[in-house]
Amino acid sequence: MGKPSKAHMGLALGVLRCLVGTKELGLCFGGDGDLAVVSYSDSDWAGDPDTRRCTTSYMFLLGGAAVSWNSQLQRMVAVSSVGAEYQATAAAVREALWLRKLAGGLG
Repeated sequence: MGKPSKAHMGLALGVLRCLVGTKELGLCFGGDGDLAVVSYSDSDWAGDPDTRRCTTSYMFLLGGAAVSWNSQLQRMVAVSSVGAEYQATAAAVREALWLRKLAGGLG
């Protein structure tokens, strides 16, 4: 994900071709045709009792189905719950920008 190449794009297109060939078996996103993107982010403050680091979590939904998610310890110790939430929101925004770029590349 950090350094995509033409080989990665070829593999992604292979997955898409497989999906197109089996669309009668496919997944139904949103049922009503609404492909809205919804995202959530959250953190806990000093949740790790050993290091006092916070956990950042986010999830992106497309048509009601999860398409991207993450949960990991933050790199730095937040001095307040606001700082922890800010770091979680920043991580979610980075993922949103990456997803937007990916969607643009897929057309």
